[in-house]
Amino acid sequence: MIFTAISVCLHYFNGEPEAEKYLLNTAVENDKIYYLVYNESDLYQIANGLNPANGNYILMNDIYLTRSWQPIGTQKNPFCGSFNGESYCISNIIVESSKNRAFFGYAKNATIENLTLKCKDSHFFPIIGVAYDCEMHNCFTYQTGN
Repeated sequence: MIFTAISVCLHYFNGEPEAEKYLLNTAVENDKIYYLVYNESDLYQIANGLNPANGNYILMNDIYLTRSWQPIGTQKNPFCGSFNGESYCISNIIVESSKNRAFFGYAKNATIENLTLKCKDSHFFPIIGVAYDCEMHNCFTYQTGN
């Protein structure tokens, strides 16, 4: 893979290329762009829609969250990319809202794999809240208690 500091993707608008900058580091393999997720801030960029919902994401290390989690993907803008946790763990997940309690709120045609979540919350915490035609492989959730 080739690593870059800032990703620049070309999107086409009325036949003309339009550069769009995203905030996450990227890797390119076989003409496919992978967004690299290193820390909590990177995860929140995805959840807040600052990176494409149809992107391909790779978790690069364990991440310990320090604030309440906001799910990735909404009903209007579901996550429809891929997320490979590379067998790393995202821990200390706390959800303050009683609505949409999941790591991925809504997902459609997405692939989630090799991901471990440790939720500090006392409620059930699924990886995907609402899924349409999604694949999940080698994913685990654990409740760590209060």
